Amino acid sequence: MSLKLRILAGSLIIGLLTLLLSWLALNRITDDIALRWATETLEHETSNEIYRATRPIVEELDRINRLASSQEILQWSQDPSSPETEVAAIRLLNNSAKSLIAGSYFVALKNNNHYYYNNADGEFTGQEYRYTLDPKNRLDGWFYTSLNDTHPYNLNVDFDRGIRKLKLWINVQIRSGDEVLGMIGTGFEISSVLAPYLEGNQLNYTAFFLDKDAAIQISSARVGLEMGSVAKAADEKTSFYHYLTSEKDQETLRAVLANLNGKPNLTTSLMLDWQQTQHIFGVSYLAELDWFLLLAIPPNQLISSSDFLPIYQVSILGVVLLVAAIYLLLVLEVDKPLARLKERIEILRDQKSMPSSAQDNLPSEFKKLSQSLDSFALYDPLTGLFNKRGLNIHLKRDLEHCARTKQSICVIVFDLDHFKRINDTYGHSIGDKVLKLTAECITNRFKRATDSVARFGGEEFVVTLVDCEASLARNLVENVRTDIRQQVLEFGSIEIARGITISAGAVLLEPDAVGNYTSQGIFDIADTLLYEAKATRDRACWRVIDV
Repeated sequence: MSLKLRILAGSLIIGLLTLLLSWLALNRITDDIALRWATETLEHETSNEIYRATRPIVEELDRINRLASSQEILQWSQDPSSPETEVAAIRLLNNSAKSLIAGSYFVALKNNNHYYYNNADGEFTGQEYRYTLDPKNRLDGWFYTSLNDTHPYNLNVDFDRGIRKLKLWINVQIRSGDEVLGMIGTGFEISSVLAPYLEGNQLNYTAFFLDKDAAIQISSARVGLEMGSVAKAADEKTSFYHYLTSEKDQETLRAVLANLNGKPNLTTSLMLDWQQTQHIFGVSYLAELDWFLLLAIPPNQLISSSDFLPIYQVSILGVVLLVAAIYLLLVLEVDKPLARLKERIEILRDQKSMPSSAQDNLPSEFKKLSQSLDSFALYDPLTGLFNKRGLNIHLKRDLEHCARTKQSICVIVFDLDHFKRINDTYGHSIGDKVLKLTAECITNRFKRATDSVARFGGEEFVVTLVDCEASLARNLVENVRTDIRQQVLEFGSIEIARGITISAGAVLLEPDAVGNYTSQGIFDIADTLLYEAKATRDRACWRVIDV
C-alpha cells in the first residue's frame, strides 16, 4: 500500500473515531443544556408568577384585614347584644362589600356564635343574621378551628353547593389584643382571579397551590383538591405527596418545602416523577398566603435534543472538513509548514534588532490599551455612569462589605415615565439628551464616595447606597423626582414642556438582613417595587427589610 493510501486510511479511521466520540459527547452536552435551560426557565417563571399569582388575593386579604380592625367591627364583636353596635357594623359591611371581588362577606362572632352573611345582590339586607354556629356540628368546625389558630388568617378551597362553584375562602381573625373575638371573611370563585393558571399559559406548565400541609388548594390539573382543609388536621388531608410515584420523591419534596417555609425570596427546582412522567418542578413559598406555589413541566416540552439538530449537522461537516484538511496538509503541503516556520524564525531574529526605546514603550502602550478596554467594559458611553456589568460588580462588592461590617445597604431603581413618547416625538438624539440630564439630576443628589450610580439600560438607572438611613434615602429619592419634574428642557429650537416624571422602586436591607440576600435577590425586590410604582407612574415604592 502506498504512503498516500496509508495516510488516507489513517485519516479516515481518525475521522470516524472523532465523529463517534463527538456524537456521544454532543448528545450528552445537548441533553445537559436542554435540562439546565428548562430548569432555569422554570425557576425564572416561578419567581415571576409569585407576584401575579398572589397580588389579587393579597389585595382582597388586605381589604378584609382592614374591616377586621375597624372600630365598628371590634365594638360589635365585644358587645354583640348591642343593637347600636350591630347596626353600625352591618352598615359598614354592606358598604364595604362593593370593593370585594365577589361583593359578599361573612362574620361569625365568638360571644354569641351568630353567623352573618350578605351577597353582592344584597339578598339578605336586613336579614344578615343567618344561623347560630354549633361546635358539635362538623360543618361549623372551620369556625372553631380558626378561632384557635395561631395564624391570624387562613385560606382554604371549598365547593359552594349553592352556586356549584369552587371558591377560595379567606378567614381573618377579629382580634382585640391577644383575644380572638370572631372571624370575618369572604369567598370568591377561583377562576375569577387565577384564570392564567387554570385555563393554560404560555409555557403550558401545570400549577399547584399547596397549603402548609402540602394539601392541594388550587390546581390547573384539577385533581386532588382538598376541600375545606381549614377544618381538618394535617393527617386527615390528602397531600400532594400522594400523587408522587416514589417514596424518595416524596421525601425530597417534603425536605424542599420544609427548607422554603418562611423564605419568600427563594425559588428551588427539582426533578420529580409525577403521573409516570419526569417533570421539572419550580417551587416557591408564598408568604402572604402561607402557601406554596409549584409549577411543573416535562423537560422536553421546553426544549429537546432534536432542537440541536443543526449543531449535529455542523459538527459532522466540521469533522469531514477536518479529515480532508489533515489529508491535504500531510500529503500535499508538507513543505509549506516548514517554510512558514522558517519565516517565523526570521521575523523573531529581526525583532531582536528593535531599538531599546521602542521596546521600553511597549508596557505603557499595553497599559493604556488595557485601561481603554476596562472603561468600555464597565461604563456607559452616553452618561459616563457604570453600565450593567459595572453595577453587578459594585453591587456584589458593596453587599459583601455590608454583610462583613454589619452596615445597611439600599438599592434604588429609577425609570423615566413615558420615555418612548419622547423618543417617538422628538427623536433619539433628544432622548439621549434627556438621559444625560436625568443622569446629572441623580448624580447631583448621590455624591458620597460610597454611592454607586449606574445606567442599567434604556431609561433605567440604579443607585446603591452603603450605610444610609431609610429616612435620608427616601428624601434623596424624592429630591431626584422633584429635580426632574421641575426641569424645563430646551434643546435648540425644540422645547420640551416642564413635567417629565420618573418612578422608583427601592429596598433597604437593615444590617441583620444583609447576609440573607444575594445581589440578584435584592435587585429583584427593587425591580418588583419599580413595577408596582410604574402601575400609576410618578411615584416611589419602598420596602425596608429588618431580618
